[in-house]
Amino acid sequence: MDKKVVVYHVFPDNKEGKTIARVVANIFGLVISGIRIMSGIQGTTFVAFPSYKAPNGQYWDTVSIEDTMLDREVKEEILRQYNAKIDFNPFLPIFADDKPETNKK
Repeated sequence: MDKKVVVYHVFPDNKEGKTIARVVANIFGLVISGIRIMSGIQGTTFVAFPSYKAPNGQYWDTVSIEDTMLDREVKEEILRQYNAKIDFNPFLPIFADDKPETNKK
């Protein structure tokens, strides 16, 4: 999955809870913010796409990938890049230099 998934920004989450960091990533040309790196059972980490809480208390994804194999590969790649960035520079936030420039004037 070479350069089809690129993590641009990593922001640590210092609040109490299971969220470790928030990530902005480019997934196949679609930039998605609000991706969360979560703390799981027994010290594992996993990726959660943006979601919202419905009035009945249930959470619904605002971004999802239908193909389960592709979803797993994308989430693994985001987690791999996240781990590489924090291993390289533990002083977050991290901003990637390879983000495409926008022509705003």
